[in-house]
Amino acid sequence: MIRGIGPSGAVIDINAAITALAKSDNPGLPFATEAVAALATLSDRLLMSQSARHFPELVALGFWLRRTHLNVLAAEFARTRPAQAMAVPRGLVLHIPPANVDVMMAYPWALSLLAGNRNIIRVSSRIGAAGQELLDAMTTILAESPVLAASNLFVSWPRDHTHSLAELSALADFRLVWGGDATIAQIRAVPLPPHAGELCFADRASLCAMAAEAVNRADEEELRHLAERFAADITTFGQAACSSPRLLVWVGDDAACERAQQRLVAALDHLPDMAPLAPAIALGRNAYVHRAAAEGLVSRPATPAGPILFAHAPKPVDGQQWGHCFGGLVHVARGPSLATVASFIQRRHQTLCHFGFDPAELAALVTQLRGTGLDRLVPVGTALRFSHLWDGVDLLERLTKSVHLLAP
Repeated sequence: MIRGIGPSGAVIDINAAITALAKSDNPGLPFATEAVAALATLSDRLLMSQSARHFPELVALGFWLRRTHLNVLAAEFARTRPAQAMAVPRGLVLHIPPANVDVMMAYPWALSLLAGNRNIIRVSSRIGAAGQELLDAMTTILAESPVLAASNLFVSWPRDHTHSLAELSALADFRLVWGGDATIAQIRAVPLPPHAGELCFADRASLCAMAAEAVNRADEEELRHLAERFAADITTFGQAACSSPRLLVWVGDDAACERAQQRLVAALDHLPDMAPLAPAIALGRNAYVHRAAAEGLVSRPATPAGPILFAHAPKPVDGQQWGHCFGGLVHVARGPSLATVASFIQRRHQTLCHFGFDPAELAALVTQLRGTGLDRLVPVGTALRFSHLWDGVDLLERLTKSVHLLAP
């Protein structure tokens, strides 16, 4: 059974809402004034809300939705359109966001709203406090605009109710899905109309590479900032985000790598105390390390470092092949050059966080890989920063259509 969600969690007449949404026109062309204004208002609300400030991910979203950034997106979108094409909305987009990162229901929806689409957004039954705060803000802002309120619908349904997914998929012009491999396989089995498109974001893994000499040259203040940024990439969302590194590769000779590791561990140890791990996660992390040792995947005892536990890997590994425990565990390996990091990368790897490399070195690695892995190379501290360029896809481009327009 599908349940509609209105402002402050109010239940709405779902059958009437779905029927009206399916028959309605798209609210506008890409980057219509009303859509930009609504998202800018949502930004203001998130940045000024006392309750939202308890959730760093909501503050980051509010910063991303600032009108100045939306204007940058609009200018870039206009600049990259083909000369003989006009961008128009896809139509009705069905969003199925990931259940483990609440804030991810907002970013793709915001891009789809900017694209001029109508939207149905599934809200997970496991939504947390941050997600509920966000949902309340989104529905309240939309309610202030009759046009946008009529073209955006937040819904929920039990995960095993495939007929609910089928009912909404039959209405969709595009389906946008985030989830694990098994979840995506189940959703893909539910048909779409022949004309409809689909984009799926499945299980991914990420890693980090640091130039040992760059870490060794850093002064104490630079090292502290590096440790803060590295910890944020890993501990936010409990390391469950696909872009959170699970493997750190030190680049340099053994002596430089050992010294850099010791310096980073010391800096992490001096970070302010964070909330303790839940007992189940702590036990799972310890069990994982013991299992990794038994499997020969670690070469020496694990090293605790503030909120992170380093497991030293003698060969390329990130734990993905037999289940990573999350909770701040990071495998550690070494390589003599950035080019050797390619041996650690497989097609499932999404993000490489980097420190101490110049643009030419990073571009050479991308050239070396030739599309066989990595869709993002970002500085340490920005692993979780969302972009319309995600997993090698321009979401704004995929959420619009290009009408070929030839003048007489």
